[in-house]
Amino acid sequence: MTVVLFIIPVLAMVGALVLYRHNGKRELLSFDVVQFFYAFIISPLLFVWAKSFLFFLLTSELRLPLSTRQLFLIDSLFSVGFLYIFAFAVIHSLTKSFNLKKSRDPLIDLFEHSEYLHLWLSHLVIYIGGMVVITFLALTNIFFPIDVPVAKPVFYGINLAGVLAGAGAYAGVMLSDPEQDHFMLIMKTVAGLLSTVFIAVYFVLRPSFSAEYGLFWFSMMTFLTGSVLALFTERSGRTQSLLDKFKHRRWEFKLTTLLE
Repeated sequence: MTVVLFIIPVLAMVGALVLYRHNGKRELLSFDVVQFFYAFIISPLLFVWAKSFLFFLLTSELRLPLSTRQLFLIDSLFSVGFLYIFAFAVIHSLTKSFNLKKSRDPLIDLFEHSEYLHLWLSHLVIYIGGMVVITFLALTNIFFPIDVPVAKPVFYGINLAGVLAGAGAYAGVMLSDPEQDHFMLIMKTVAGLLSTVFIAVYFVLRPSFSAEYGLFWFSMMTFLTGSVLALFTERSGRTQSLLDKFKHRRWEFKLTTLLE
């Protein structure tokens, strides 16, 4: 274990040096491919390594009498600090990619290039990533029920909140549609697939309609509401027209604000 912990950062540094020779030669998801590896492969690898190394030091080497809560607090503080560093590492990788692209083509429109990342890619990753995390937590609730006494009216309110959350989330996705590369089709497909997962889990495992599985039911209501609204707005020309008008007015308001 000790040998592995020391080998990983050495291999990461060697890999970074080897990759650097290919700087500016290729692109991946509008990032320079080397900068992409730095930001999204090497940095997360070092994050996991650093957390493992910290845990190894605290539990095996220093042998401090730390409780589980104290270990969690130390790990959380360390993780937050590392995430700040990671955020700036991603900013550097992105701006370095812009710099390399500008050096190859001085007339390139960097704003148009950045809009691909700002509108299409980042929105997909954030929305789909959020849906996957929520689904994972909800399915975990199936195997680990929440042992918290909740009155029936409160539990029904939680499910109603799930319906409202689904409607709000779908409205948010609709209003942030960049209208690029089948964005809404991808979002609706993922939401539909995850809704199908919830329905299948219900019929297979049969969780009771109770507060013990509150997170599962809240998430299921959220996804089902979003999926139903997606079908409804897709088939309803009037609703689609109203949404389009609202989006256009929102963009006009933004443009007017910028001009002022």
